[in-house]
Amino acid sequence: MSYTIVPVNEIPKAQPVPHDDLTKLYKYFFYMEMICNEFYGIGLHAVQIGLPLDMYVIKRDSKFEYYLNCVYEPVRDEDPLPGPEKVLSIEGCLSLVNSDGSSRYFAVNRYKRIVVHGASLCAHKLELRPVHMYLGEGDGVYCMAHQHEISHGSGTLISQIGQEIYIRKVSYVKSTTTSKYLSSACWGPSSM
Repeated sequence: MSYTIVPVNEIPKAQPVPHDDLTKLYKYFFYMEMICNEFYGIGLHAVQIGLPLDMYVIKRDSKFEYYLNCVYEPVRDEDPLPGPEKVLSIEGCLSLVNSDGSSRYFAVNRYKRIVVHGASLCAHKLELRPVHMYLGEGDGVYCMAHQHEISHGSGTLISQIGQEIYIRKVSYVKSTTTSKYLSSACWGPSSM
């Protein structure tokens, strides 16, 4: 069994993941983890490798976490702000690269605080656990990554909801919340 990132026009629609074969699910997650590591990603949804399943991996503190059938909802801010607060997130996507293989980046408005509902696969025990997880300011990249991956499951790409930007200068810093090297960059609209 071999998987790789599929072209954007071949990404299937995600279907709910049945819970009848956890060993098979773990194998899918393992392949997704390998691809994520190969391309230095912090997250990958199954639809990105052609699997029509609503499941994704996210790397946090050098370890992968496995999620399935997840949705998120924004957390409403307290008065005087009337609704969920959003922040600008600069994101790349393993499915959206230039013809030379280099990354494309998009400025996307994301919720600052969310609650994720769904299930998580505990790999060492091969058991499913319910997920009801609050993610807020202290979770930063991790909070944005969940929104990004869950959006893949609903068929939404960052190219549809964000503005492409061009990064002119990149310096790398080791993230404290993931093992991914995050870019600190000078950036502007891609038309520059």
